[in-house]
Amino acid sequence: MLKQLKQITLLMLAVLFFSFCASYAQEVDEDFSSKGLEYFRAGDYDKAISSLSKAIKSNSKGTDNYAALGYSYLQKNQLEDALDAYNKTIDLDPNHASAYLYRGYIFLIKSKLDLALLDFNKEIELNGNNEMVYIYRGQIYGKWGKNDHAIEDFNKAIQINPGNALAFYNRGFIYLMKNDYDKCWEDVHKVESLNGKIDPKFLSVLKILSKKDK
Repeated sequence: MLKQLKQITLLMLAVLFFSFCASYAQEVDEDFSSKGLEYFRAGDYDKAISSLSKAIKSNSKGTDNYAALGYSYLQKNQLEDALDAYNKTIDLDPNHASAYLYRGYIFLIKSKLDLALLDFNKEIELNGNNEMVYIYRGQIYGKWGKNDHAIEDFNKAIQINPGNALAFYNRGFIYLMKNDYDKCWEDVHKVESLNGKIDPKFLSVLKILSKKDK
């Protein structure tokens, strides 16, 4: 009887111990996760990467953690690590629009334009209210010589956010390629009014081709 009682007591202690360990591990995971997301929102990407990596390693594998980790890696120009994090984000949530946007941006940087286009199209299908996805897709069309498609996308970006100087700059570049110098100058002036920067080489070419100074 005494032996059975000891066995029951040991079993109960073991259950309590493992329950405590699991609870403690979960608290540690959540602590790393919450701190990592806090660092991410504060723009402290080194600390965000450290905390979020620990959270994920400890089994806290939520889409928010992977998405924040991917963006943090992207800000540090660690493209392969960012790509891996966004792949995992999309594996967990195939409808995570911003993951497609940033993964597409990585593909764009790496000149994998077909893959970038697929991701930008998917982001537009899921969201379509972010001007940057139209700017990036317009850049791809511009690289492919599909100037009319590029202008359509830059127009859409401007419609969403008329204060985005990058959209006017990119559209101006396409107008330059189309020899539409008056419209190109209009976009250059708009970029300047928005305090955007114009590449001096771009401006020099425009002046020569348009035979105008401004």
